Amino acid sequence: MKDKGLTIVEVAISSIILSVIAGLLITAYMQGISIFQTADINSTLQGNARTAFNMLSLDLRKTSRNQIQIIQNNPFSGTDTIIYHLPRESAGMPVLTGDNTIDWNTSTITIGLDQIEPKRLVKDIDGVKAPITHNVKSIRFIDHTIDSALQLDELKVILNMEETGTAGKVYNLTYTCIINMRN
Repeated sequence: MKDKGLTIVEVAISSIILSVIAGLLITAYMQGISIFQTADINSTLQGNARTAFNMLSLDLRKTSRNQIQIIQNNPFSGTDTIIYHLPRESAGMPVLTGDNTIDWNTSTITIGLDQIEPKRLVKDIDGVKAPITHNVKSIRFIDHTIDSALQLDELKVILNMEETGTAGKVYNLTYTCIINMRN
């Protein structure tokens, strides 16, 4: 009489092979999720940095080196802050005074990390704050007095972005932009 069942050894070997295959599939799935999360967070941080650089460059290209003040290592945030003024504009062009100099607006604009929400970069116009972007660990403003490779009208902005993913993994990315200001 022929036995049609499996022996205990055959069942054990089949179970081991099935467990190894299942383990490999689960590992591949978890790696795929990890790669997706890394790409997603990097994309979010890059988008936040682009938003910040776009806003900063729009404003700082209109100002002059004489109209900015950089506060290195602000005691409130431990990172840099920039204070500047924009020219008064009419039809998108700066308004000139009687002696053909630019008429600068008296509104003080400050860019730096928020004191209430430390990872939020804010633009403060005479005490009214507007968020620029989130997930900012630090920001540095460097001019020709700090980096001699920069021209007099250039300002280097270094933005260090940080976000914590699942399982506490911290993602850090650093972005740099050089902005040409008005002469």
